[in-house]
Amino acid sequence: MEGLILIGTDAIPEATQAVSDGRLTGTVAQYPFEMASLAVETLLKILNDRPVAPRVDAPIKLLLKADVDAGAAPEPPVQPQAYKILAVEKTLINEHWQIMAEGYAEVAEVYGQTIDVVSVPTEADTAAQLDLVESALAKGYDGIAVSPISPNNLNPALAKASEMGIPIVNVDELIPEDVAKDAGININTRIASNNYYAGVLAAQYMLDNLPAGSQVAVIEGIAGNSSGTARRDGFVETVEASGALEIVANQPADWDRAKANAVTTNILQANPDLMGIYFANDTMALGGAEAVEAAGMEGLILIGTDAIPEATQAVSDGRLTGTVAQFPREMAWLAVENLIKVLEGRPIAPRIDAPIKLLLAADVQ
Repeated sequence: MEGLILIGTDAIPEATQAVSDGRLTGTVAQYPFEMASLAVETLLKILNDRPVAPRVDAPIKLLLKADVDAGAAPEPPVQPQAYKILAVEKTLINEHWQIMAEGYAEVAEVYGQTIDVVSVPTEADTAAQLDLVESALAKGYDGIAVSPISPNNLNPALAKASEMGIPIVNVDELIPEDVAKDAGININTRIASNNYYAGVLAAQYMLDNLPAGSQVAVIEGIAGNSSGTARRDGFVETVEASGALEIVANQPADWDRAKANAVTTNILQANPDLMGIYFANDTMALGGAEAVEAAGMEGLILIGTDAIPEATQAVSDGRLTGTVAQFPREMAWLAVENLIKVLEGRPIAPRIDAPIKLLLAADVQ
């Protein structure tokens, strides 16, 4: 019989030869060499007290004839080549992005890379962020680590970068696969904390520490923003699935401290028996905490997200119950480390989870 599609798994030498000969259509490679590299890299991070994700995916790829005829993936060089990398962030108003910028500076020094970090004044400046990237492309970068403000505001520039063959690592604010495909953007990997799981962690803490039937609320960021929506959904769906708590309010506050203060004030007035609030970022959590203090209410569970310095201090002081840390410094390291691997011709996983953890007072003191 001819014309059948035959695909195996493991990319053992006899199978790759069969693919080259046309006897097999393809084989799914799992790259044991890279698994060993990832194991050692992860162990070194743990030994150096750096956070790691609970699961680290190894690369995987369907190898067709053109792939196996091109040869095996190269081994990493002893010392990475020096590359010029563009790191596109949102706004340095938010300490989350300030910390990520610090991470880019650190990894640039350690690996001997040139990394230019660019950002815009506020998250309303979507057009300005696009202008930044379009202007930067003319300066000649080897790779781009990008955190767009929205899933599509940078699409024209990133599509051009893909046409130019510049590898792209999407960091933290993720462009959905279908959006990238429709725009002609080739994203080598997406690096982010599991935003949905951030909401799950907050919900689970409230489920474990509040009496059944307690009233809780969630305050998300800008309506439609993917990370804020995922965090909200993780919280809401976990609470609703349990049936143990009642969500009495679910409102956006646009990532803004003052708006979160006002929204929280309104929620407290309408729900005097409220026992917990999850905020989709720490800036809003701090504004919400101020509203709770002004209302003279005590004992509420208040959980933010991002573990910015002011929020971790608020956790230590007891003004916030906790904050879900997403380790933006580690995101920057992961972005650059994986861009270097791509530029070296090595395989990487299509999705890489950054570390994530709910920090309580014992963790930050």
